[in-house]
Amino acid sequence: MKSGMLSHIQRGARMYLVRMSCGHLREGIVAIKDVRDHPALSALVKKCYSRTQSAFAGSCECLPGGKDQADFERYIKPIRDKIGFHYDPKAVAWVMEHSAKAAPVSFTIGEDIHSCRFEFADEILDVIVGRKLWQIPLDKDVRVEANRIADGAFRKLFSSLISVKISLADSCRNTEPR
Repeated sequence: MKSGMLSHIQRGARMYLVRMSCGHLREGIVAIKDVRDHPALSALVKKCYSRTQSAFAGSCECLPGGKDQADFERYIKPIRDKIGFHYDPKAVAWVMEHSAKAAPVSFTIGEDIHSCRFEFADEILDVIVGRKLWQIPLDKDVRVEANRIADGAFRKLFSSLISVKISLADSCRNTEPR
C-alpha cells in the first residue's frame, strides 16, 4: 500500500482507538470506584507495592471529588456515552445543521476490512467529538486541538488505569514491579 494511503487509513484507525479507549476508561473507572468503596478490596490495595497504590490513587482522582474529575467528565465520559459504541442521532443531526463545510462523501475500499475507511463518517465524528462534546472553538483547528486534548487526557488517565492493572498483577504474583 502506498504511504499516503496508509496514513489516510491510519487516521480512521486512530479515531477508532480513541473512541474504544474512552469506553474502556469509562467502564474501568467504575471498577476503581468499587474497589475504593469496598473496605476489603481497598485494604488489599494498601498491601500492594507503592507503585500500585500510587497508580490507584491517581485513578481515583477521576472519581467525584477528585482533581481530575472535570477532565474525565468532559473528555472521556461523553465519548463513551454518545459516540464510542453507538452514534447519538441527535449529535449527527446537530453536525448536519451546524457544519461549516460539507464533508466529502467518499469511501475508501482497501485490500481488506482494515484498510477501508468511510471519510464522511470520520468527518462527522471529528465535528461531534471536537466541536460538540469537547467544545473546541470554531477558530481553532479541530484536529490539532483534539489531538492535543487526547494526548494529554489519555496519557494521564489511561496510564493510571494500566499501571493499576499491571501493578495488581505483579502484586498477586508476588513479583517485583515492572
